[in-house]
Amino acid sequence: MKKIILLAVTLLFLIVNSGYAQLVTTDETFGQNGISLMPTNGTNNLCHLTHDNSGNIYALGSVHGSYNQFYLAVIKTDVDGQPVQSFGTNGVSMPLPLDFEISSDHGANLSKFSINITGENKILIFGCFSYFGYFNDQYLLLRLNEDGTQDMSFGLEGIVLIGPEGANIGAANIESDEYIVVGGGLSVSKYDYDGELVESFGDGGTKHLYNPITGTLDMLRIKVLADQSIVLAGYAQVYPTKLVCIKLDASGNFFANFANNGIWQTESSDYSYLIDVVEDNSGNLMLLARNYSPNVGFGMIKLSPNGIMDDSFGTDGIFHDSDVPAYKIWLYGDKYLAGYQDKLISINSNGTLDTDFNNCGVYTCENFYFRDILLQDNDKVILGGNIDDVFAMTKLVLNTNSIVNIERDRTIIYPNPVSDVLNLSSERMFEIIDISGKILLKSAKAEKSVNVNWLKPGIYMLRFEDGKFEKFVKGF
Repeated sequence: MKKIILLAVTLLFLIVNSGYAQLVTTDETFGQNGISLMPTNGTNNLCHLTHDNSGNIYALGSVHGSYNQFYLAVIKTDVDGQPVQSFGTNGVSMPLPLDFEISSDHGANLSKFSINITGENKILIFGCFSYFGYFNDQYLLLRLNEDGTQDMSFGLEGIVLIGPEGANIGAANIESDEYIVVGGGLSVSKYDYDGELVESFGDGGTKHLYNPITGTLDMLRIKVLADQSIVLAGYAQVYPTKLVCIKLDASGNFFANFANNGIWQTESSDYSYLIDVVEDNSGNLMLLARNYSPNVGFGMIKLSPNGIMDDSFGTDGIFHDSDVPAYKIWLYGDKYLAGYQDKLISINSNGTLDTDFNNCGVYTCENFYFRDILLQDNDKVILGGNIDDVFAMTKLVLNTNSIVNIERDRTIIYPNPVSDVLNLSSERMFEIIDISGKILLKSAKAEKSVNVNWLKPGIYMLRFEDGKFEKFVKGF
């Protein structure tokens, strides 16, 4: 039986070793040994990431205080994850007085919050707050200076009110330096940064969306596309529930050449709503569909620029995954990342699992839970979330630019499979890494052999000092 198992493992090794090595690893030069921790008093959670033109990283998070109260925190590090000491206190700014609480409906996850860095390096934040004695569930636009203090020249002491108190806002987009788009229920509105409606949009600044086809749209994502058109994604409150994507032009008119006069919709027995949308380099829209159950995985749908579903994408037009609880999509190169909590998955442009990614298509974090990612270059991502209730970021190297052909400049390792001592054809510094990306051993100096009898049977990698890899199989 052992011989049969060993043969099966060997065959698996030969299959995966016939192409390229592309293992996801932690960049240990980031922060401290790959992790940037930013502790504050209370339970902390990072939810949204962005960066400025210099590569500095900004994170929006919540601090859970006493009596189930949540307060806003903004974190700033340099490109290497080191706190910018001049920002707030040791890199953490709590810009609002404690009278301002994050609305209880959005507390821990900062749902419907956004952060953006303007061309003048001002920090814009949109979210829902309660202010003791003044208002409840009021959406605000907050602007901060580069040092994390409130920009008192903006609005009323750094704050602009958006919409009336208790407004039904399901999503917002603050990616433009000129306007923001907010929507929910029956309408979508465009505001300038003085909090005034842009009257050229829709009917005096608001576009009413009720349509006999869609009913009332529950908006969960708003995206401004490259041509300044606006995409709204969510679901229609009709029976049976429909996934809906609406496209408006910059003036708020339905985009006539998109799907059915600006409205794409479909019934789905697998998914309940659309939660995210991204635009690829060809103008196609990638839609992320979810189910009400938090542990059912996700689906991805590809629409052409004209709102036509691409049936060649995935299976019958949808990529399905039942294990990864994704809530966001990110475009990197010609592929897509999706993920949430502890799992990150890579999907090819044709809707198939990218099995070159971490050699299996999925990367699982160890003791780290993330809510957002930030792309750096084409082969690195920052994950923002928490470790043991402390603000945390980590940096992963995807190795998309360092794919190694195993037949070129190869260091020969033998025997392979190996039970005890693995030999190298030349002296090399190396690390032993398992298939999850965890570093199990680092050589202290250049070696021509290593004892691996302590490893469990399976597939491992030797990563050399020049970044190249060799796979080996640990047998019985």
